[in-house]
Amino acid sequence: MTERRQVEVEQIDLAPVGVNQSNSNQLQRTQQLVWKTVPVLDAQGNPERQNNPLQQYGIAVTQVTIGDPKPEDQLNKLLMDKKRLVADRIRAIQEQETSKAQAETEQLRKEIQRTREVQDAQRNKELAIIAQQKEVEVARQIAEREIVEVEKKKRLAEVDKEKELAIAQANLEIQKANALSAEYEAKAILAKGRAEAEILKAKYDAYGANRDVYLAELNRDVSTALYQNLKNYEVQMPNNYFGGSEGGKLTTNLDVITGFGALGILEQSQRIAESNPKK
Repeated sequence: MTERRQVEVEQIDLAPVGVNQSNSNQLQRTQQLVWKTVPVLDAQGNPERQNNPLQQYGIAVTQVTIGDPKPEDQLNKLLMDKKRLVADRIRAIQEQETSKAQAETEQLRKEIQRTREVQDAQRNKELAIIAQQKEVEVARQIAEREIVEVEKKKRLAEVDKEKELAIAQANLEIQKANALSAEYEAKAILAKGRAEAEILKAKYDAYGANRDVYLAELNRDVSTALYQNLKNYEVQMPNNYFGGSEGGKLTTNLDVITGFGALGILEQSQRIAESNPKK
């Protein structure tokens, strides 16, 4: 015995693409209610059998063979209409899902674009803030460096002044020492001069008391010095002398010409005498 019953069928199919699911290859389990012809079971779970109308005649049915059934035209038409309706329904559902997915995709694209624009604006804002902070930091560093330079110049000026003061104090001490040294040197020179003057005065007094002896020693020293300087000195007298009538001067041209002529004759005579000594 059989009966038509609405049963729940579980199947695995591709999940439709939507907002919460973007993977077109994801599988999902679905449950669907369908009408099926199922056997009727008794309390023990065994299939119940229909009453055999031939049993009263002693005929037992052992096998039922169904050949190739041919459905009626109306059934074929109903099946074709059902297939077409199901296909149209599936197509409509797919179009709805596609439109929904496209809308969601467009919305996601707009959200992504808006997020990108917000991020770009935020990035530009942060870059501007960083640039301002960098300018402020650079200005602060420049100001600190200028302050350091001013302090450095001030300290160097103080060091120079301290150095000049120390040099001036050292020069003052040196000058004081030089003045004191010069004073003592002047006193020493004065004392030395006085002592040398007294010695010289005593010497001259001794020379005055012994004048003849001093002069004799002085003449002796002069003679010794002249002898040492003139012992190799030779004086050669001229061979000829020409002079004029007025104190030996050649006052006229005639005197000069006559003198040179006579000098030439004498020199020629001397060369002849030297070349012929026997004559």
